[in-house]
Amino acid sequence: MATCSSLGYYKLNRKDRIHIRWPVSGVADTDSADVALEGGPWWPLAIGIDEVVGYFAGPEYPVPGSAHAVPVTSHAKIRISNSEISETFDGGFIQLVP
Repeated sequence: MATCSSLGYYKLNRKDRIHIRWPVSGVADTDSADVALEGGPWWPLAIGIDEVVGYFAGPEYPVPGSAHAVPVTSHAKIRISNSEISETFDGGFIQLVP
């Protein structure tokens, strides 16, 4: 099925709001992708060409809007699913920096 590469440590400024992209392969546009930080709830990711994408905000960003708030440096797990199978991958860490 799919593969997903870990980002290692992706740096997010505490005051920023950004898109984070995980490289993937074998993902169809009919599949779904989600991310969980530190074992928390699963949030949907967008599926692009050879990537899954999420929108994230640091804890000091004034109005995160549709971005997922990252309260502390967090380990990310990526889940890719279709109607037959669901796989979970190590997405690395989103590291908060000053």
